[in-house]
Amino acid sequence: MGKSLLGPDNSDDAEWFYVVSLTRSFSAGDGSAPANSFASNSVIWLTGAHSLLSFDCVRAKEAHIHGLETLVYIPTTNGVVEMGSFHVINHTESDLAHRAKSLFEMGARLPQEEESMNIIDFGTITFDQQPKKLGKIVKNMNMKGNEVSETGSEESDSDCQLVVATSKKVGQKKKGRDPPINHVEAERQRREKLNQRFYTLRSVVPNVSKMDKASLLADAVCYINELKGKVEELEAQLQATNNQPKLKKIKIEIPDVTIVPKSNGAKIYNKKTQTKMIENLEVEVKMVGEDAMIRVQSGNGDWPAAKLMDALREMEVKVHHASMSCVNDIMLQDVVARITGSTEDEVKSHLLARLNQ
Repeated sequence: MGKSLLGPDNSDDAEWFYVVSLTRSFSAGDGSAPANSFASNSVIWLTGAHSLLSFDCVRAKEAHIHGLETLVYIPTTNGVVEMGSFHVINHTESDLAHRAKSLFEMGARLPQEEESMNIIDFGTITFDQQPKKLGKIVKNMNMKGNEVSETGSEESDSDCQLVVATSKKVGQKKKGRDPPINHVEAERQRREKLNQRFYTLRSVVPNVSKMDKASLLADAVCYINELKGKVEELEAQLQATNNQPKLKKIKIEIPDVTIVPKSNGAKIYNKKTQTKMIENLEVEVKMVGEDAMIRVQSGNGDWPAAKLMDALREMEVKVHHASMSCVNDIMLQDVVARITGSTEDEVKSHLLARLNQ
């Protein structure tokens, strides 16, 4: 039967001490405190650090390391009850041993009135009134033959819960419906849900320093803060990228132009089309008869004015007027020239091909 008397201090070390006790077992005659109490049928009451350390029992020393100041072993007909407290409680100041023996004796009838205890249906016993505030009574060891096995667990926010089925009277009929859940059962279910959430939290936190709940929460907070920092850094990088000026990209068709002179002085443009991405380059050609007005807008890098003049020179055009201006790294050029034997599309294609070289 597992039970827990929660005191004012709910130490994680003591919780862990009793949780790992589920894997421990004691044999009669092995010299341990539980075995000696069961064999001699006498109460062993260890109070204070000196008693715990001087007693020839490894478990008493472990209890002192985990913060317990009082350790009590009470033999019963079916096992040994171990009780621990964070406070120094003298044997003469408490009738806890008498109460425990009366509660856990085989076949003993439990009192009907609730003077100083609450009996709950799944085998957990809590004392509401004590002469001194007790810490925790976390474990009960059932002894059968020469072997002592620990089957208890503290009723707390620990990582394991133990529900013990209550004994049924012989011939008792099963009721058609379950009894309503009382407040103690509701509290137990709440603790189970809380423990399940701790398991989930532990699975998502990458680095857990310790196994207790306080350390787990601290590691989770650090991990969340780290994620928030990364999110803020990425948002800052995205904002900086959005603030950068965007270059205009124009997809145009650029022909490969070959100028073939004709006998009458006209020129023929043979072209092969290819696709290229140009940044900030716009060419506009308007022709009225043989007079052409050319406007070129491009970036102010790589000598755009010189390239335009070279392209016009290759076409052997006669320039009447040319001007250029630069605004915010954008070069704007206007040219009025006389072009013979060429169309607007041919002139535009040739200029685009030359300006992109």
